[in-house]
Amino acid sequence: MYASGDYQFARRWFFGGRYDYSQRARDDRQLDRGAAATLTYWPSEFSQIRGEYRFTRYAEGINANELLMQVQFSLGAHGAHPF
Repeated sequence: MYASGDYQFARRWFFGGRYDYSQRARDDRQLDRGAAATLTYWPSEFSQIRGEYRFTRYAEGINANELLMQVQFSLGAHGAHPF
């Protein structure tokens, strides 16, 4: 199960957060929990750049810290321009 949300604080900037909670398939007494914070920039309507920090606490007591980077873009026609 998870919950997430985004907040647009400027024209092309978004801040987001996510909380994760998961039971293991083979032993539902083991729980994994995590949280993440994201910062997204939309340089144009065709692309976005996102950075994310994620912290996860696994059932075995292992903690994981991750930094992720994502670049997303699209090519081709869209509704405003018939081709």
